[in-house]
Amino acid sequence: MSEGQREISYRAALDEANRDLDQILERLAYLRARKEQMDGVVLALRPVVDALKPVIEQPQANLYRVPEPTVVSFAPAQPVAEPVFQSFEHTVESKPIEIHSAVAKSTDKIQAHIDQVIGMWATA
Repeated sequence: MSEGQREISYRAALDEANRDLDQILERLAYLRARKEQMDGVVLALRPVVDALKPVIEQPQANLYRVPEPTVVSFAPAQPVAEPVFQSFEHTVESKPIEIHSAVAKSTDKIQAHIDQVIGMWATA
């Protein structure tokens, strides 16, 4: 490899390393800003945590205690009577439905056909 080719290779590697370093520095700046935000949140929440310290420091033996199961009786106070089923008959009378509109009395063939179909559905 000639001296010129070696210099080109080194320069390309240096440029690549500089780009990687720039990305690392950008990420570092982002993480520093994020750390400052988190520090602000911690400072804002410190009074809340201090107020909850007595609750937090209590013994936690009863925290996960499962209550004892209780037995509940659902027996009715009085005996329930058996249902009584009555049969009945019901008849349905079908009556033709009359159409009382000016359109129904039309002399138009299409409208007369529509009226006829509607009349057939109404009596079905």
